[in-house]
Amino acid sequence: MNSTFITAKDAPPLSRSPLRFALYFYLKSRKTLLAIFIFEALQAACTILLPYAVKEIIDAVTLANETGADIFVASKDGLILFAALNLGIVLFSRASGAALVMTGPYLRAEIRKSLFSYLQHHSHRYFISHFAGSLANRIAEVSTSCMHALWTVTFDFYPLIIKSLVALVVLFSASEDLALVLSLWLGIYIYVSYLLA
Repeated sequence: MNSTFITAKDAPPLSRSPLRFALYFYLKSRKTLLAIFIFEALQAACTILLPYAVKEIIDAVTLANETGADIFVASKDGLILFAALNLGIVLFSRASGAALVMTGPYLRAEIRKSLFSYLQHHSHRYFISHFAGSLANRIAEVSTSCMHALWTVTFDFYPLIIKSLVALVVLFSASEDLALVLSLWLGIYIYVSYLLA
């Protein structure tokens, strides 16, 4: 085996698996990332519950028209729920964004520093002859890719999962048969998405 491919004994430990490599750095900011996941879950729950609040308002107005009651008094609870859900969407979105702004640059810097430290323990001659000056670009590419993967999971897939679960719970309380149909559809959708990915 060529000695240039041997890991230096005093090099910092970095995983060769892409998932473990990314998790190593994600866990350095676990509290902030947990906060982002909580804020995203709350924002997704508020978003998916908006139609329920509208339904409550419509039901209250319909009942008020039938009974002759004051519309604003009858729909007060639905309006408060609607306003609270909209406020929740804005506040949780801003909180998640603020945590993201603080965490993103830190994680990218940590990845770059660790990779550079790791590479400093290896042969200078090897890197000059094999990378021909593109080493800094590769390090930046790795840190950007790790962050892109995290943000895709956090802001695309995770909210979709939360919305699906909340919709299932709400639908289950209305009709178990409809909840079963939605569960079946979600299972097929996830399976097909996995096959096509």
